[in-house]
Amino acid sequence: HTDDGIDGIRMAFHKKNRLDMIPLGRKIIEKGYKFFIQPMITLRYSDAELLELINLVNTELSDASGFYIVDSFGSLYPEQIRRIAELYLEYGDKYGKKVGIHAHNNQQCAFANTIEALSIGTSFLDATYCGMGRGAGNCSIEALIGFLKNPAYRLSPVLKFIENEMLPLRASGITWGYDIP
Repeated sequence: HTDDGIDGIRMAFHKKNRLDMIPLGRKIIEKGYKFFIQPMITLRYSDAELLELINLVNTELSDASGFYIVDSFGSLYPEQIRRIAELYLEYGDKYGKKVGIHAHNNQQCAFANTIEALSIGTSFLDATYCGMGRGAGNCSIEALIGFLKNPAYRLSPVLKFIENEMLPLRASGITWGYDIP
């Protein structure tokens, strides 16, 4: 379903609403989009609950494309990200699902957590310009591109965008991350 420029949709949901995403996910898949589940505050799930969710998706939404690790409060450390990513990847490989990460920066670990997830096989990495995002922000795309050293990714246009758009945005009084007054 690429004629509208969108090929995938992630659905974020709280643990108490996890069953509600099944019928919505079916509709998204039926429309031809890739569908990714994004259980918010992954930290609040035990391994058993994550396995239950993975199995639910694989039985009820077998055409779903993957799972996201979500550090909604930026409270996870790299070793916790590794444990969750390993669990997701084990079952992702078994069921043909990709794994992504969406990290917040409350403890200044968004970049470290994203790199940790990448190092063991996570396919999708969320990042934003200057780490712009709710609360303490997210993993910054400029740090991630600099780290990846992939010739397909060019840092200079990112830095130009930051200079021309993001810095004036901050100067205008719009704040995010640790700039919150």
